[in-house]
Amino acid sequence: MLDNYADRSWKKQAPPLELDNEPDFLAFVQTVLDAHMAEVTGSGGYSIEKGDEEARVQSVVAATFLTSFGLSPADRYSDIFDQAASFAYYLVRDHPFGDGNKRTAIRIALAMIALRNVTLEIGDSPNPWQNELYRWIESLVAGSLTQEGLAAHLRERAHL
Repeated sequence: MLDNYADRSWKKQAPPLELDNEPDFLAFVQTVLDAHMAEVTGSGGYSIEKGDEEARVQSVVAATFLTSFGLSPADRYSDIFDQAASFAYYLVRDHPFGDGNKRTAIRIALAMIALRNVTLEIGDSPNPWQNELYRWIESLVAGSLTQEGLAAHLRERAHL
C-alpha cells in the first residue's frame, strides 16, 4: 500500500528543482522543446512555428528554475508541486507554441515531479471530460484554477 504524504511537508521529501548552471538550463530548455515536438507529432497536432519559441521557453524556464532577485527556487516554492504548477501556468499563459502548449506543460510538470521520485495517482481517462489532467489544465487556462490549486491537486495525489 502506498502512503499518501499530503499531510506531511513535501519540502524535504520533494524540494523544488534548481538549474544552477548554463548547460543544465539550456538542456532543460531543449527538453521542453523536444517534449513539445513529441506531443504535436505524436497526437497529430500542428507544428506551427512562431519563430520565437526558444526565447519564450527560456523565459518560462528561467522564471521557474533560476535564482531571481536573490531568491532561489527553494525560497520561492514550498515544494516540487508548487514549482511544477508554476511552470505549467507560465507555459500555458505565455503560449510559446502554435499548438500543444497545454500538453507540453502537463508533460513537463509531471516529469519534474517524477524527477523527485514521486508517483501520482491520477485518473487518465481517454474521455477528456473525465480526465483529471485535462480538466485541470483547461481550468488553469480559463482562470478558474490557480497555480496553488493545481499544486494542491497534484500534492493530494502524490506518493513516495
